[in-house]
Amino acid sequence: MKKILIALMLIGLSTGAMAGEMEDVLLSIEKDIDTCIESNDKNVCDELTFAEDYMIKFMGNQDYMKKLATKCQIGSECYSIMARLVTKMSQATNIQMGL
Repeated sequence: MKKILIALMLIGLSTGAMAGEMEDVLLSIEKDIDTCIESNDKNVCDELTFAEDYMIKFMGNQDYMKKLATKCQIGSECYSIMARLVTKMSQATNIQMGL
């Protein structure tokens, strides 16, 4: 019984670590987007890789996509970060396009 409890605790810790890791990746991308928006400079935005990071580091990660599909629901930290990213990505894209 003790071994089962230890195994369950380790699974919980690893799941929590993955959840934190996913949010860390999203927050890192958001930080770059914020830098772009705050600068309001196309050249600064072009030097940052937030769009590529979003597609490769986040959307390209199968584990993140599974979590996103199953656990990133309205009211969760993950959902809030995603909502901010969508809005900010639109603003950053407008800066890059000179709009």
